[in-house]
Amino acid sequence: TMYALGFFGLCCVIRDFSARNIMHEIHWLMVGSFVSYMLGHMLLLIHFVQYADDGKGHEWMIIFARCFEVVGFVVFVNVLLLIARGWTITTNKLSRKVENALFSAILACIYIALFFSETMRDPAESSYLYHSWAGYLFIAMQIFLLFVFVGLLHRTFVFEKRVVKRTFYKRFGLVFTLWFLKLPLLVLIASFVEPWYQAKVMFGCEHCFQLLSFLLVPCLSKPKTALEIYAADNNYGA
Repeated sequence: TMYALGFFGLCCVIRDFSARNIMHEIHWLMVGSFVSYMLGHMLLLIHFVQYADDGKGHEWMIIFARCFEVVGFVVFVNVLLLIARGWTITTNKLSRKVENALFSAILACIYIALFFSETMRDPAESSYLYHSWAGYLFIAMQIFLLFVFVGLLHRTFVFEKRVVKRTFYKRFGLVFTLWFLKLPLLVLIASFVEPWYQAKVMFGCEHCFQLLSFLLVPCLSKPKTALEIYAADNNYGA
């Protein structure tokens, strides 16, 4: 239900941005990430409904759901880093593409390791997924990416001179610094949740936070200033 509402809201944003001719590559990447998360969520929903009915579910759906989540997560992180570098806002030229590809590959590998760590666990084990070596590695990667994100955003903020865009970067930086801290905070919260409720509660929290993150991106700019924010007029390499 929440992803259906999110999809409806996203369609409204796409229609509005397209009408004002400010639907750029960065926004289409965000749409692709959202669709990947939504497909993964739908597959997990089908699996859990069937699991509740027969106690087995569809294991192959979990694998495909995780694959969609990996794609959605990697694309979303790239979008945040690209905006922090000023692409489509301060500049319309993108450089250091190899660096992006390297970050994406490392993230995908850690996410896959996390999935295999989950599949190798004893089904009777009640500990939170991120309380494992792969989970701690993933948390460390999130914190590292936070420092990269803040560094790139600070460089772009210093370079940018327009007040409206600097205001956007301030809001963007504040909101998505919290997004990078989301996972460590969720792991902390999980330690206070009873084991038999933990999986359900944390699954809901993770997906609610991610859906909210998608909806916040277009809300960070006011309608009357969105055209000015997404009008890049410099050609230096982001």
